[in-house]
Order: sequence, then C-alpha cells, then structure tokens
Amino acid sequence: MHKQNAIKEMKTPFLHIDSDVYIWKKLNDKFLKTELLVQSKEGFIDKDQYLLYHAMYWDYNKFFKGKNKYLDKFDPNKREIFAYNTGIIGGNNIDFLNRYAHNMIDICNIYNDNSKYINNLSIAFLEQTLLLMMSERYKIKKEFLIDNNIEQDFYTHLAGNTKRNKKLMEFLQIKYESLYEN
Repeated sequence: MHKQNAIKEMKTPFLHIDSDVYIWKKLNDKFLKTELLVQSKEGFIDKDQYLLYHAMYWDYNKFFKGKNKYLDKFDPNKREIFAYNTGIIGGNNIDFLNRYAHNMIDICNIYNDNSKYINNLSIAFLEQTLLLMMSERYKIKKEFLIDNNIEQDFYTHLAGNTKRNKKLMEFLQIKYESLYEN
C-alpha cells in the first residue's frame, strides 16, 4: 500500500520502481512523456499465469464482488490480458494515476477489513487488474517497459519466494559487481 500512498500524492510525472526490481541499463526518458508506463502485460502467457488469475478472479467474486466498479467488470474468460505488472509504474497522466491510487487504497482497505479472507496473492490481483480495467475504461495511452515476447537483459524483477533465495541473491551481487564495480 505504500506505493499507492506515494502515487496518490504525486503532482508531476514520475516513475516508481519497486525495491525488488533491478534496472541494469539507463532507461530512456521517453517513458516520462507517456500517459502511463507499466512494466509489462500479464495474461495467457503460460498455463500457470492463466490459472493464477482465474483463481484470483474467483476469490474476488466470492469475497469482494460489488466493492469496486472497475474490478466487477473484469472477466478473464473474455480476454487475453489479465493485468499490468506494476513493479514499474508511472507516467504523466497524474489525474488518472491519483484516481487509480485512491481506488486501490479503497479496495485494499475493504480487503484488510475482511477477516474471513487472507490471501496475499489477491493484493497483486487488486493492484494490477484494477490498473488494467481503469486504464481501459478511461482509454489511457500505455507504454510497456518489457515486451513479453522479446528477450531482454536490462532488467530483473524478483517474484515471490525468489527474494529469499540466497543463491539468487549471490548471482545478483555478482552481476552488480561486474557491471558497476571497477
């Protein structure tokens, strides 16, 4: 929720990069000239992602249906893209980004107050699918840092339990040292 609180307060174009994201090369400034920049699309890229978003959609409908007008309209059975990964988010449409942050805070407060339901994966669904649905509703022009179909070497975003993997952290340290320490 800290990210949404920061986004809610922004008044000028910005780029927020999560603390588990590593950028290995300088980003082009063009991203601050777009309405909305997000890391990448998430969707029917592979079977696991497909099943994960369907499970989170089911959970949302069971526990939260009727709580957010944008998420209520989401149906993964009718689309290929399920969310926008917000490991990196920003842009220059500050009004839209502030509105998104307010909606995210509101739905997360409902989520946090629902003691019957605890599933941390749903926060990703709320955050990322909400952004997709709101940006489609308001026809916001988007840029994506990552094209899922093109291999890249300038970026790493750790997912889930990989953040606790000691061997992976050692490899990241080696990469950092090879790029920046001489």
